[in-house]
Amino acid sequence: PRDCSQSSGHLCLAMALSWSILLPSVITDAMRACPIGDFGGAITALRRYVQLSQWYDEKCLAMIELARLYSQIGDFQSAIDWALQATIVRSWPEPYWRLGRTFYEMARQKKDTEYNLRRAATFLQWGLNVGDNDTVLFVDPYEKYRVHEFLNVCLSMLGDMPGAIASCEAGLAGLPDHGPMAYNLASYRNMHDKKLAKDAMAKLNL
Repeated sequence: PRDCSQSSGHLCLAMALSWSILLPSVITDAMRACPIGDFGGAITALRRYVQLSQWYDEKCLAMIELARLYSQIGDFQSAIDWALQATIVRSWPEPYWRLGRTFYEMARQKKDTEYNLRRAATFLQWGLNVGDNDTVLFVDPYEKYRVHEFLNVCLSMLGDMPGAIASCEAGLAGLPDHGPMAYNLASYRNMHDKKLAKDAMAKLNL
């Protein structure tokens, strides 16, 4: 299949629209299945969509959604596999963020907690370093800030308080009304200041 990244934006958009017309039943099946909790139906529809679509941007977004759905039903290995495939199809940040959130969820469920926290932090940060994607399809412009909802927690639990503070600050730069991150930032700063004061006192007592 042709790699649409070598074409103009207008051609890419035309291809996206043409595939939406050619595969309406696949898209509709997935959209109908998710809201009613039919994850199996949504997964089946999206897997078929990945198989039929000839545009890599669409494939990547569908793979990311498959990873999200598999994670939601607790099939973490399948979620990881689909997210990894998405990183191969497109060099975008979103597949790395999906990997990070999958590992975060595994850690939250007490599955090798520290190991998965480290993996979560690593992939979330990798995604932030990739830069924005170049698709003409809609992606959430605030996702790069929402990533910090998870990254700040990972870093704090791993003992990286300066990193957790920086993560909250980065997230709040785009989501200034985000209550949990604002609360965490105040808590982290308080804990960090207490540690600095304790360390200073320890040096004075030497």
